[in-house]
Amino acid sequence: MSAAALPGQAPATSQGVRGDFLVGERRLHLDCRGQAGPTVIIESGGGSAGTGDAGWTQIRDALRSRLRICLYDRAGLGRSDAVRGPRRIEDFVGDLAGLLVAARIEPPYILVGASFGGLIAAHFATRHRDKVLGMLLLDAVHPRQWQRASALLPTPDAHEASALRAFREAAQRAISHSQQAGFEGLDLAATQLPLPGSLGAMPLTVLTAGRDEWAPGFPPELARALREDWLAMQAEMLDLSSRSRHEVLPDSGHCVHIDDSLHVIETILALAGH
Repeated sequence: MSAAALPGQAPATSQGVRGDFLVGERRLHLDCRGQAGPTVIIESGGGSAGTGDAGWTQIRDALRSRLRICLYDRAGLGRSDAVRGPRRIEDFVGDLAGLLVAARIEPPYILVGASFGGLIAAHFATRHRDKVLGMLLLDAVHPRQWQRASALLPTPDAHEASALRAFREAAQRAISHSQQAGFEGLDLAATQLPLPGSLGAMPLTVLTAGRDEWAPGFPPELARALREDWLAMQAEMLDLSSRSRHEVLPDSGHCVHIDDSLHVIETILALAGH
């Protein structure tokens, strides 16, 4: 994949770089601020343009005096060019790798992946182990989460709660039409977690939301079963590295970087050796 700065783009400096960079045939928008190395790469949640996420920009501003923090807009989001799906997880990884080359953002990197971004971060780290110091996953997506959730659902009932019906329909859409479910065209059915041990002894922290966010009327027993399986899937991500740890944050919902930003900041600094 070819990658190049667009005409007029300044190279990255120790203070950061901002602008649009050509990766293949698309422009991707990048915004890096702060001191040089190690560089923290933020992979935002599904459908969220990283440079336009107020939660991430606040974390960036809190860390920029000690680390370089890079936010970017994946293809089709924010100020980056659109792309047609379906896409493979390798396409997302290739976009990020090409963008870092084009912007001259040198390793080592610390990857921070939230929700859907966690799946991209995990695959990037697996393919570029020599460039990644550590990784933080925030309530990260598991590629089989919707299939596993569907298997736990009761037989459809015409009189079931509307909250359950809505969840069932969302699961069906996610399994058959990933693009409509916030996965940005990813062929989720063809995607797996990286193999256990793929990261060797790379430091890995998994932070999991501890606060459930079910719609009113959702069956509580089913909510507990789905919660237990979600925790099991989060624990499976720990198997990627022999140096992993897991924390459940009791007061945080799915948007961990907003609900518990201080903990996220402290964890990033710890991974960077600060």
